Amino acid sequence: MMKKIIIRIVVLCHLAVTVTAQTPSVSGKVDSTIIPENSVVLLVDRTNFILSGDYGQTTPESQQIVSVLEIGTDDFAYHIDLPTTPPGNGLRLFTIEIAQNYFGPATLHPLEQRFEQGTTTWQSIIVEESTPTVIGGTLIVFTPDDEQRFPTGFGDDGRLFTEDDPLGTLPVGYTTIHMHSNQFQWIQKVETVIELHPIPNLIPIDYSHLNFVSAFDALIATLQQRYAYTAFRNIDWQALQRAYQPRIIAAGTDPIAYYQTLSDMALEIGDLHVFAAPLPELVQLMNPGIDMTSSNMAMPSVIQVTFVDGYGIATLDHFTQPLETMAIWQDFLVAATQNNAPGIIIDLRNSRGGDGALATIMAGHLFSDENPLTFQNLLLSRYDIRMGQFATMPLANVQLYVPDEIPVFEADIIILTGPACISACELFTYLLQDRATIVGTTATAGAGGAMNVVTMPGYIHFYYTFMRATDVQGQPVWEQNGIFPEFVHDVSQIDPIELFALTAQE
Repeated sequence: MMKKIIIRIVVLCHLAVTVTAQTPSVSGKVDSTIIPENSVVLLVDRTNFILSGDYGQTTPESQQIVSVLEIGTDDFAYHIDLPTTPPGNGLRLFTIEIAQNYFGPATLHPLEQRFEQGTTTWQSIIVEESTPTVIGGTLIVFTPDDEQRFPTGFGDDGRLFTEDDPLGTLPVGYTTIHMHSNQFQWIQKVETVIELHPIPNLIPIDYSHLNFVSAFDALIATLQQRYAYTAFRNIDWQALQRAYQPRIIAAGTDPIAYYQTLSDMALEIGDLHVFAAPLPELVQLMNPGIDMTSSNMAMPSVIQVTFVDGYGIATLDHFTQPLETMAIWQDFLVAATQNNAPGIIIDLRNSRGGDGALATIMAGHLFSDENPLTFQNLLLSRYDIRMGQFATMPLANVQLYVPDEIPVFEADIIILTGPACISACELFTYLLQDRATIVGTTATAGAGGAMNVVTMPGYIHFYYTFMRATDVQGQPVWEQNGIFPEFVHDVSQIDPIELFALTAQE
């Protein structure tokens, strides 16, 4: 029986939609095997974002239409009926995007939109990330009259809405504009098929069809181009290739020897985000007697909350299971606020990373609209294949703060960290440095960035850091060195009264 998964389709536009036999619609297919869990498909009004290049623009939940589709394991077909009367005046620009849902309801909260803006996994337009400027793909354009002008091509600079764009007059209603060449294709049909484009660095790479040597050479070429900290770690990729290629050749077709060689190379690089991981088939080969049957046991919760002496304590083992984790986190903050908790303690001493977007959104819950979390001092960069260089995402205008339905927790916060706090845990800690007191005995692990994966032959996944986190001077903020505690104290057992008294004295 074909496995079924649920993908929500969210249309970010006006609620008043009249569906008739002639209602215009858009449709298409996407590979569901590489879509993140709890994903949503959005038809979103990006007029302000595209015209201004502002990643902080969002669409209210009150202007969202929701439907649900069942899909198969290999791909899913999306179908969206367009609203007869979009909100706003004049020209409206719509895109189709796939984003991850963190709050449960099928609509996307502004917090989710703020973080996902421009960083969705798939989208109908192709964006040059550092500008951001549209350089290809498909837009759905609505115009209420026959007086709206729109580019018929990119012009010499290859970018949309610049001075050299040739212009034409749009017909009334919806027009699908394919921008796959310098001569745009304008289509007015009742039903239009639209292709979604993956953001290259967010899509896993598959070299499993190559032989061991060719896959190794391809991996080195990929890392030389896309690995985030080559200069910071002074890595000579040609030297690594020369050093490990004899072992790769000697491995022949032995996947165990191949895996051990890749593991040793990853260890020499020294980045905690760079490692080789055996897939179940290889684990079985390495351990013939092991029972690889899957368990149907439910995953334990990764967040535990309690209250001691009036103080709230939240312990996070991972930043995963977004729907459950976010629900518990929000309930915890509501209870802490309503009970007038004098402070909360967030225990991250054994938090082993996870979803950076989830960590960021959770951190945003500890700020208010008067004092939002901003990204002024944190730059996120990744290799842009289309530009041929690393591009910094323009997040300066993005602001995160507690949702309107959650009361703002304004009392003191202590974060407990340690050397096991890694990756997304470090991001969460970094974002709260000015809001919380960080307590620990040593620095955090020092894994600064985000991972992508390359599937290698021999049932191996090779992970590498594709996104780097730096300060405005371009220096890594916690890669390798970690984040040091403000208050050095060994906490064997959490005593909130004692802990807050100690930090107050300091």
